[in-house]
Amino acid sequence: SDVEVGAVEANFDYCEVKSIVMKQLEGDLSLKKQTVYLRNTIVEGDIIFEQGNGHVIVEGSSKVKGKIIGGTKEKIKEQ
Repeated sequence: SDVEVGAVEANFDYCEVKSIVMKQLEGDLSLKKQTVYLRNTIVEGDIIFEQGNGHVIVEGSSKVKGKIIGGTKEKIKEQ
């Protein structure tokens, strides 16, 4: 399913989602970097950061099949 999040960070563990939209935040929160943590999660579509200052941390067998719009991606190697 499509997921919309209005928060500074979001965690997805062992999930499968169509897309993730990190909504624009208000006030001081709009200055903070938004982070999405993916642990063994598949995102079929895009991850969109409306604020344009997002970061995706990809762990385990996680995959983003679409694009990351308004953010960057960091792959964490398994220990």
